[in-house]
Amino acid sequence: MARETARYETALAELEEHVGLQAFQGAAGFYAWGRLDALVNRLGRLYDAYELEGDVAPVRHEVDAYLADLAALQLRPDPWVTAHLARFVDDLQAGTAVLTVETRVAAAPQWPTGILAVSPEELKALHASLQGR
Repeated sequence: MARETARYETALAELEEHVGLQAFQGAAGFYAWGRLDALVNRLGRLYDAYELEGDVAPVRHEVDAYLADLAALQLRPDPWVTAHLARFVDDLQAGTAVLTVETRVAAAPQWPTGILAVSPEELKALHASLQGR
């Protein structure tokens, strides 16, 4: 869990830095900048809940609400922000994979008794005779 919280802190710091550098200059203007600033503040408040419970749903909800809000106003967010948010949520959701491997020794196959053996030549002759009917 320590790796995931470190990722969260790093991604949030990068977003905060981007918001500070962008300051009103984004492609979508002042509203998009203010909305991104609000998102960063909300994600900062959600950090404690994520750290304690590991719940990604509130983070995903905030990111989706941000993107939906801009889309409803027909504003396109900064491509860097969109890519960063997608990677941020994906990294948080990617839990540690747990694989359980069972091994056992297979027994030799048991052939059934009483099988009638037919040679390939006899089988071809039978097939040819059935075709003639």
